[in-house]
Amino acid sequence: MSRYRDELEQFKALDAQILGISTDGLEENRAFAKSLTLNFPVLSDPDKKVARLYGVLDEETGRNRRTTFVINKEGIVKSIEQGPSAIEIEGSLKVCRILKQPKEAE
Repeated sequence: MSRYRDELEQFKALDAQILGISTDGLEENRAFAKSLTLNFPVLSDPDKKVARLYGVLDEETGRNRRTTFVINKEGIVKSIEQGPSAIEIEGSLKVCRILKQPKEAE
């Protein structure tokens, strides 16, 4: 998450909004965000509804699997990364750059 914090301006330049989401409660997420001095929102999903909808909930542990989604303004998922690579920003930046390019005339 700190890489996203450190490179927030790159995402802003691409008209991208970064959001974190966790199954932790509001206070736990506030403490987490503060401990990393995050400069973007970290949302709480304590009922795990969003985690289940996006298929990232590990039912055994009750926690999200590390996942990055890049979703365009129409709500279409363009990239999904799971595991340790989800905390790396390069793939997300690449997809954001592609989405930012003007669409060719049809």
